[in-house]
Parts: sequence; structure tokens; C-alpha cells
Amino acid sequence: MKKLTLLLLLFAYASLCKAQYTLDIINIPAKNKNIFIASKGASLDIIGYDGDDIIVKPLAPAPATKAPAVASGLKLISSATDAAGSFKPEITQKTDKIIAINLPESSFKDIQILVPKNAYLNVTFFTALKVQSALTTGSTRSKISLSKLNGELNLIGSATLISLNDVKGPITIDARDNGSAMAGAQKVIISYLNTAKFKPVETDKPKPLINIIARYADVDISLPASLKASIKGDITYGDLYSDLALTPATPDAAAAKNLYTSNLNGGGDIISIYAGYGNVYIRKQQSFKVN
Repeated sequence: MKKLTLLLLLFAYASLCKAQYTLDIINIPAKNKNIFIASKGASLDIIGYDGDDIIVKPLAPAPATKAPAVASGLKLISSATDAAGSFKPEITQKTDKIIAINLPESSFKDIQILVPKNAYLNVTFFTALKVQSALTTGSTRSKISLSKLNGELNLIGSATLISLNDVKGPITIDARDNGSAMAGAQKVIISYLNTAKFKPVETDKPKPLINIIARYADVDISLPASLKASIKGDITYGDLYSDLALTPATPDAAAAKNLYTSNLNGGGDIISIYAGYGNVYIRKQQSFKVN
């Protein structure tokens, strides 16, 4: 009888804890708009789809943390979760062509965001290298993931892992630290590049297809073997590895890894990588998309 009573109490407590949060799904009209997302303290999974709205889905909240003793009697205001437990991001309409979404730090450490797949997307984020995930027991890896996107991508921030799959470009990833190695990204991966849809911007100074700045991260990108690209790598203290047929940009170019320039299939779209303290891996892309 005592065991049954204890089990019922535990079940009731778990149900109460679960009921404290409302996992709201938030729809934001965004047809033909450039999308700006700012996030702090959460892992993001951003997926392109055929619709016109931005759909924000906060996933299971992480275990609650107690406020410090000195905050006794004060109200927490720096959170995207209101007193009732509902997830409330800040939405601002900046112009007719721009919509901005701010996701302040909250109890929700894993957030999925669906966006129109052809939209321009700018994501600014800061996630600590260790984030207590509510989805994977014992997981402390912070992650920014983007997939199925055909528009221009501009990413600025730090996370343990920055991962892109089935994206078109142009792609800019600025994962620099802000004076501390602990604030920078640890790994940047581009696993499938949809170059069939990429059209270089026609300007006096063409925008790179890929531009990555990640001082302390390993950079691992996969490129189609048929891609015509000019690759510029600044890898001062790391090494460059590849299974593609890269050739020096000029016949007499020195293979100095701190400023390595090479061509793939005679040169073409610009790929620029700065990974001063990390290694760079440039792989032959598989014919299928990585799920």
C-alpha cells in the first residue's frame, strides 16, 4: 500500500511539473519578408518549408533552476517564459520587408523554427558551450542547425556545433569568439550544398558562396566534385585535409597553410574559410542529402 501511495504521489508531482508549462506553437506571417532571429541560451533547429509563416515550436523545457538568494522578492523579467509558463518571444515588425524575432533566455533550451524556405535569413545567437537539454538525458551540447533552405543565410554567434544541411547560399558564418576561446564555436559542418540553385550575385565584388570565420572551430564542409570554386583558407595553427582534386591557384603558389589558395575545376565561386586554431576538412559531397 505504501508503495502504491508513493507511486501515485510521484505521478501527481510529475503531472504538476509538466502542467506548469504551455508548449505554445506560434505562427507569424512572413510572406516575402527578410527574417531576422536573435536567440540567447537555446539550441535552435531551423527548417525551411513551403509555407509563408514562421512557426516557432518551443520543445520540452529544461529542469528549472532556482533564483539566487539575493533575488528573493524580485520578479524574473529576462525570460521568454511568462509567469504562467507560456513561451512568449518578442516579435517586432521593422519594415514592410523585414520581420525580427527575439528569443530571450528562458526555460526552453530546444526550439524548432520553421521558416519559408526561400527567405533571406539572419540568425544571431549565443548559446553557452554547455546547455542542459531537456530532450536528451545528460546532453550538454549546444547546437544551431539549419536545413532545407534556398535563401541567403547570415549566421552570427557561438555554439558547440553549427550544422547546415541541404542549403543553397550564399552562406556567411561568423562564429568568432569575443576575446575568449570559450565563447567561440567548436565545430562548423556543411553536409550538403545545393549548388544547383545557387546563382552568384552580379557585382563588382562577387559575394562568396561560402564565407566562414571561426577562429577556434574545426570546419568540415562537403562540396560537389563538379563545383567550380576558388578556395581561400587561413589555417594558421591547424591543418587542411581534402579528397577533392584541388590545384594551386597559381603554378608557383606556395602551399603555406596559413594562407592557402586553390581551385576546384579551374576556379569559380569563392569559398573563404578562416579557422586559425582549428582544422579544415573539405570533402567530396555524397549524391544524397544527409538527414
